[in-house]
Amino acid sequence: MRTKLLHGIVAAVIFIGLSLLFTGLTTRGNLRAVVQESGGHAGHDDHSGHDHEEHAHDEESDGHAHDHAGPALGKELDDHAHYHKITPDDEEVLFALNCDHDTPIVKCNDCRYEVGVAKIEPALSKGLIETQVIEAARSVETVLKLTGEVQLDLTRVVEVASVGSGRVERLDKILGDRVSTSTPLAIIQSSEFGQAQAEFLALKARLDLARATYEREDKLYKQKISSEADFMAASNVFKAAQANMVAAEKKLQLFGLSEKQVAEFARRQTNGTFGQLVLTAPIDGIITKQNIVRGRLVNPTDTLYTIADLSHVWVWCDVYERDLAILYERMESGKPVTASIRVAAFPNEVFEGIVDMIGNEVDHETRTIKVRVVAENPATKLKPGMFADIQIRLSRKESAIWIPETAVLSDSAERFVFEHLKDDLWIRRDIIVGETSGGLVAVLGRLDPGATIATKGAFMFKSEVLKEKMGAGCAH
Repeated sequence: MRTKLLHGIVAAVIFIGLSLLFTGLTTRGNLRAVVQESGGHAGHDDHSGHDHEEHAHDEESDGHAHDHAGPALGKELDDHAHYHKITPDDEEVLFALNCDHDTPIVKCNDCRYEVGVAKIEPALSKGLIETQVIEAARSVETVLKLTGEVQLDLTRVVEVASVGSGRVERLDKILGDRVSTSTPLAIIQSSEFGQAQAEFLALKARLDLARATYEREDKLYKQKISSEADFMAASNVFKAAQANMVAAEKKLQLFGLSEKQVAEFARRQTNGTFGQLVLTAPIDGIITKQNIVRGRLVNPTDTLYTIADLSHVWVWCDVYERDLAILYERMESGKPVTASIRVAAFPNEVFEGIVDMIGNEVDHETRTIKVRVVAENPATKLKPGMFADIQIRLSRKESAIWIPETAVLSDSAERFVFEHLKDDLWIRRDIIVGETSGGLVAVLGRLDPGATIATKGAFMFKSEVLKEKMGAGCAH
């Protein structure tokens, strides 16, 4: 009996103890809930159904660490979408700001993303991060580095053909020779030319006879010895002979003879050169092609020589579409666009040229457009077929802050860079970008000269400051 009573007392004591413990835990949980309702994080108050004014009052009363930044900055910090608007003037306040963990927010591994701050250990960043100090706004000089090929200036190339069929009798100039205008190149014995000469001589004889007859009849008619009919007949024959002679002269000129040469031929008729057609150089230049040998039969359709003036050449370059805008801008300004040309044969020599034309068709494979550079080549060192490296320097009119393209990151429609904040801390700076050219981007706002930005490896910071989008960070 006494044992049963003892057991009952022990059971009652245990039951009361457990009841008191459960009551204490429940009360503590309710107290925590009350505290959260009266002073929670701004993002969670929105879910509780409180209106904006009650939320603002709760923020002021609970002493949340994010409000330590002051009214202006605090409002922006609470709205995480605007953390990137923190300016360098706010950095002192930023370092004094604490997060929910009673830790400076820039040092908190869970919360620093809320103000756009990322951290990377120096040992990890070595070799992965490259930086650059932002320079003051300036007019940048874009240098287009192109590749191209030297070709003949087609306005200074002439193909020489025989104007009559015949056999090559003599060669005076061969491939590689430098020639001047009217220099004899070759002699072709042409039966066609000989026939034209013979016809000319025959018509000349007829003209001489018709002239003599006309002059005699004119004299007799004036003396009233001859009839008018005889005089008119002689006059008509003389006029016809004159017309035929003019046609014969033009035919000889078609074979390359000048008026002076025709007159000389009419005077001396022949001196052993009858039927010999002389090919002459039409321009000063170098014979770059020869398709003629002694004894060969040639026709007017055959190109026998190609003569090129190599004192000027064309260099055709390939320009990508993205670089066309600034090139067009410069050419439309009316100022000459100069180019520097280098070839492997003369690595220490620079040849100067002028960009004079942009092509009208994009290569569908390379996505490039041909651009022509006219180059002076007085020593003829630039040879057709040579590959060349070309640099075109283009100066901008307007000034801007220019940074490398590799420094610019994107988040939806926003563009930003990472600026060095302090020690191993970096902060996101949203920027307004302008045009891009030559690997540089024009920054139109939100970036100050003197700042140090990451130009390579900035993607390592990007993943950290975008934790909010991935659901990471401090849980409030």
